Amino acid sequence: MFIPKVGWMQMRRKGGNPFPDGRPIRATVKKVGRYWKVSVCYEIDAPKRTENGVAIGVDLNTYNAAWTDTTGERGMLDVPKLDKKEIRIRRYQRKLARQQKGSNRRRVTKRKIAKWKR
Repeated sequence: MFIPKVGWMQMRRKGGNPFPDGRPIRATVKKVGRYWKVSVCYEIDAPKRTENGVAIGVDLNTYNAAWTDTTGERGMLDVPKLDKKEIRIRRYQRKLARQQKGSNRRRVTKRKIAKWKR
């Protein structure tokens, strides 16, 4: 991948090109933890949407989610439980909120959060 003012960089892509017909229009380069990541935006032709006149509303609360639509139908959605990775990230974020800004321990905790978010 060619990055202006930097030059050609090696790239490892996960999952292949999601839009083979799309034209790349913008790339965002950012540092996440100890690694650099690139996010590429593509310009694609969106398929035409058909309007059927039904609107759906979703209510998310702490335990489960409910939905309803304009025809009067209702239902409950199964909310998946958090996996171990998400539980650990939340724990580190709570710990980070209690730590003093600018401290060494806070920097270590931020690195741990970045590591688990990969």
